[in-house]
Amino acid sequence: PFDVAGVSPTIRRWTFDLASTRTDWDEEVLFDGIRGTSMVRIDDRFLGRPFRYSYMLAVDSAVPFDRERGGNLSVRVANSWWRFDHHAGSIDRGYAGSTHGLSEPQFVPRSRTAPEGDGWIIGVANDFSQMRSELLVVDAMRLAEGPVRNDAGLGAAQADGGIAHTLNGHSQQAGGNQLAGRDQGIKLAFIRELIDLVGHLYQV
Repeated sequence: PFDVAGVSPTIRRWTFDLASTRTDWDEEVLFDGIRGTSMVRIDDRFLGRPFRYSYMLAVDSAVPFDRERGGNLSVRVANSWWRFDHHAGSIDRGYAGSTHGLSEPQFVPRSRTAPEGDGWIIGVANDFSQMRSELLVVDAMRLAEGPVRNDAGLGAAQADGGIAHTLNGHSQQAGGNQLAGRDQGIKLAFIRELIDLVGHLYQV
C-alpha cells in the first residue's frame, strides 16, 4: 500500500546569514517533526515579513473517519485544518467531521488593520456521505470551535452540484472583506456564488 506518512512533509525553518560568506544555511525541523501536507497558508499581509501563524491542511489519524458512510477511500482524506503558532510552538486543530474532507485553507483578515491571525479561515468541505460541498467559515484563532454561526444559526454555505475540489484565492481589502478567487480547482462562477452566499450569511 501507498505510504502516505513516508512522503508527507515536515515544517522546517531555513536561516540564511546574509552577513557572512557562507553558501549554506541552518535548518530546523519545527513542531517535533509533525507531518502534514504541502497545503500551507499564512496571513497574506505578512508575506516576506516575520510572521507568527501558519495554517495547514492535514490528515489527522487521531480523529475518526466513517468509511461506511463516507466511502472506502484508497487514501485517507485530509480531514483537518491546523493552525501553527510559531512563537508558542503550539497547534490548534479544526476537525471536519467523520464523513468530511477539507480543501486548502484560505485566510481572510477581519479588517484591514486587524492583528495577524485575527480573521477567518475559509475553505471547501466535502461531505462524502451526501456527495455535496460546503463552504466553511471558521474563526482563525479558534479552529477547534468549528464554523462560526450567523444570526440564522447557519455555519456553512451549502452548494448543489456534487463535489468541488478546492477554493484558491487571496484576501483583498476594498472597503471591506472580499475574497478574490482564481479559477483553479472549481469554476470561477461557482466561487463567485459561494462568495456571494457567504458574504450574505456572515456579512464579511
